[in-house]
Amino acid sequence: MPLPRGIQQVKQSLIHSTSWGGLRRQVHKHNGILLPHKPLIMKPPIFVYGTLCSPQVLQVLLGRTPALSPARLQGHARYSVRHVLYPATIPTPHQPHQQVDGFLLQDLTRQEEKLLDWFEGDEYSRVLVQVHCETKSTTMTSNTSTITSAQVYLWKDHLMDKLDLDRPWCLDTFQKQHVETYLETTVRPCRLEMEQLGMTQE
Repeated sequence: MPLPRGIQQVKQSLIHSTSWGGLRRQVHKHNGILLPHKPLIMKPPIFVYGTLCSPQVLQVLLGRTPALSPARLQGHARYSVRHVLYPATIPTPHQPHQQVDGFLLQDLTRQEEKLLDWFEGDEYSRVLVQVHCETKSTTMTSNTSTITSAQVYLWKDHLMDKLDLDRPWCLDTFQKQHVETYLETTVRPCRLEMEQLGMTQE
């Protein structure tokens, strides 16, 4: 019996890709009939503001350097953490003019997000925020700013006594003076432990 009009039969159990209703979706085979998957729900990118802004750190930790785009988190401040090389960011509700410069990590896989969660540890909470992104305009002489959703690792409230509120953290200083030490003492050991735990396997 011929299949009803509009339904296509396939003989190969392959995953196909097609455009459906203007959205890119995967198509799979079910009893020889092509069916559309539900659209993939894309998670917001992760806004990073500290050691994860370093391409060297990302390369060692993730095995690649994801795309980085400049962004700015307003109503927050970044401080050094006592006795360590990484910073912390906290909300500043009474000082909305405060801002933290950083980058959006684009196109992270779910596995890479889990690696970042493990690397950041239990001192931070990954929360949803709004960040400002500057984009170059092809028709205007100045850049334009847009607001987008992002995830960010914020310092936990009960650990505030560990922050050095008189010492803001500087990425340039970290890159010039501390990145090699940080790679050797923190990032490479973390990556090795991840591999031993099987966390880096696809």
